[in-house]
Amino acid sequence: MAKVYRKEIKYIISKEQFQQIRKQLALYLKKDSHGIGGEYRVRSLYFDALHGADLFDSLSGQQSKSKIRMRIYTHDAKWVKLEYKRKFGLDGIKHGLTLTRVEANYMIDGDYRFLAARKEPLAAELYVHMVTGCYRPQSVVQYNREAYTHPVSNTRMTFDTSVSATETTGDFLKEHLCMIPLMPVELGVFEVKYDHLLIKPFNQIISRLNVIPNSNSKYVQSKIGF
Repeated sequence: MAKVYRKEIKYIISKEQFQQIRKQLALYLKKDSHGIGGEYRVRSLYFDALHGADLFDSLSGQQSKSKIRMRIYTHDAKWVKLEYKRKFGLDGIKHGLTLTRVEANYMIDGDYRFLAARKEPLAAELYVHMVTGCYRPQSVVQYNREAYTHPVSNTRMTFDTSVSATETTGDFLKEHLCMIPLMPVELGVFEVKYDHLLIKPFNQIISRLNVIPNSNSKYVQSKIGF
């Protein structure tokens, strides 16, 4: 079966700019069912290979690049997402596993042996990839997200604010982290994701922003800043 690669485009815009398009978004898209009124907090722990190979791929403009991260939405979550994202240009595909907090703590400690014992093919693939690449936790990124969805092309638009980071990765599952803001408080990251084509009304909304895409991920920004 053919894999469907999602398009992902990011823009750095002001909260004022987002306010200008929020009403148009609400006309066509529904707020995400997660969180309260489509708003929730995201916290991710990023891993990278020896000498920051994944970071280098992004900074050097490589078309093909990958990203490994754990993600939670509340500090006391019983389950943690482990995600493996691969991109070629604007096309990307994401695979994931669900971890227990015990397994997540193994990951935080750089111990990936439990992956080899799991039955999922992705677990075995990640185990080999992370061990041979000498992957280690690098940084934690946290932000508040407002999300909108539409069924056509599985379209999803999000606006992330209060983006902050820390390299104290061992605190990932704790309630309170000492975070450093990555961007001015008046700015946020507007992301547009879809499977095949972005329909005309959505293109028109984005064109009103009159901004160019920003290719760097939040992990990159956690290492070098915006």
